[in-house]
Amino acid sequence: MIFNNQFSKFGKGENISAIMPSENSISIFYYLGGIGKKQVEINDDNISLKKEKVSLPYFEVIALDENYIITRIDKSLAVNKL
Repeated sequence: MIFNNQFSKFGKGENISAIMPSENSISIFYYLGGIGKKQVEINDDNISLKKEKVSLPYFEVIALDENYIITRIDKSLAVNKL
């Protein structure tokens, strides 16, 4: 299980959604005044967490698959390609 004490300081946020774009990578989107993104990279015995600057004015991102996401602003939904 990768979500152990190594991620106890992941950070604050709401509307968390995760996408697994590859076998060794997990993209995590979260809302904190706008959508932020963190990337979990898994290599052999090493797990790393990288914060990426993303400027998305949404309240929520929902993963459909590795290529498409649903974005929400209030009651408006859109399908977007990554």
